[in-house]
Amino acid sequence: PREVVVIGKAKVPPSQWPQHLAKGFNMFLLPESGPNGTFAAGTLNTATPDPSQPGKMMTIPVMVRLDYDDGRRMVRLTVRTQNGEVTGSIAKIVETYLVVPQNGS
Repeated sequence: PREVVVIGKAKVPPSQWPQHLAKGFNMFLLPESGPNGTFAAGTLNTATPDPSQPGKMMTIPVMVRLDYDDGRRMVRLTVRTQNGEVTGSIAKIVETYLVVPQNGS
């Protein structure tokens, strides 16, 4: 899928999300980000040859969104890219650092 959603408990406080996304994942933090929602975008440069551009490697735009429900202390992680394999991989990596998934998802 081009979009993956993971819901669970936050591993770190939402105030630390910007640092993880900007410094740890080298993503641009959108100015709309706040305590209940953090938005980031970036580009993943792969070592996979791009079939549409011979001689070049694939470059995949990535969008990450973290929505926080303070009352329930739950977070919804949304990762979206144009490549399903990349989407799943990025979601799993971000989840490892920021989300404790529900029911082992």
